[in-house]
Amino acid sequence: MNMSPCCAVVYASDVPVALVNRFSSICGHFNLIETEQQLTEFLSYSATWLNGKDLAVELADTLASTDSRCFVSALVGRDQRNWHIVLLSFTPQRKFCYRCYNTDLMDSHRWVDVLCSIVEQALLENPFNPEEKSNDWQMISFVSPLEQLFRHQVPYCVWLPKYQRLSCFPRFDQVIIFPGSFHPLHRGHLELAKVAEQLSQRPVIFELSIQNADKGKWSESEVMERLAQFSRELGYFCVLTIEPLFYKKAQLFTGAFFVVGVDTAQRMVDSKYYNDDYQQMISCLQPLMEYGTKILVAGRIQDPSSNTGRYLTLQDISIPCTLQNLFYPIPQELFRCDISSTLLRKGQS
Repeated sequence: MNMSPCCAVVYASDVPVALVNRFSSICGHFNLIETEQQLTEFLSYSATWLNGKDLAVELADTLASTDSRCFVSALVGRDQRNWHIVLLSFTPQRKFCYRCYNTDLMDSHRWVDVLCSIVEQALLENPFNPEEKSNDWQMISFVSPLEQLFRHQVPYCVWLPKYQRLSCFPRFDQVIIFPGSFHPLHRGHLELAKVAEQLSQRPVIFELSIQNADKGKWSESEVMERLAQFSRELGYFCVLTIEPLFYKKAQLFTGAFFVVGVDTAQRMVDSKYYNDDYQQMISCLQPLMEYGTKILVAGRIQDPSSNTGRYLTLQDISIPCTLQNLFYPIPQELFRCDISSTLLRKGQS
């Protein structure tokens, strides 16, 4: 019987040569990852904190994104004793099959043979049917990161530009977050991102909230349309959250910096978004300074459709005295761009 096409990835240190040779012979595409640096390069983010099962699933899902036609297998054996094995069928149902295999009672040649045989046997089953596996296996139905976010099962998920896919696992430290609707993403956004990186000495992560404080929740198609703008060529990560209010975003990413336009900064200190309660606004924003949050504010023309529109800066906003150290202006000589997403949508720019 012909074997299905197969992609495989193994993450472990000091992998036996016999395992490498066997997998190389049975897989059309085989990836060997032996160091944390190689793991980061493969996934495009640091995942050293992931446990064996979650990491095996993430590796399998990453492989599947590169070739959805292939049967996918992933093995993680950091300690060379407990191997976390994930098999993923290439059927539309996207079901994972998982088991943990302990090698304590076998010599190296025997367990290498067993691990490889597990994948070979699955390849012989054409099509592969995870539901017919023995009790040694655990079924994992695939739930997309976006669906998990809509269900409030995760606080955020991240668009990985390298693979053009979403993941629930990346974590960020020492970044500057650029929230917005990016409808559409344009040159002004990209120029502001570069200036923010230079001023903060931190990488920019774009952020989209799938729920707008004024307009409600987006549809899945709207979300994917916005994310598609963050191409491989641009290389920017984009975080999806379900938090429409700024202070809640800041609580998700403790210690992160933010870069916003002056109109967004104005809304941050508008009591309208805090049940029309000025003291509530203060109490929500003041703790952010303790987290180390800083907000860089870029100027913006008040009415881009008019030649007489006034250019507004942070100085034009009434910032409460207790919040002065939260906001920092971006000088006009470093950044000014009068492009408007609204006008671009209307075809006026």
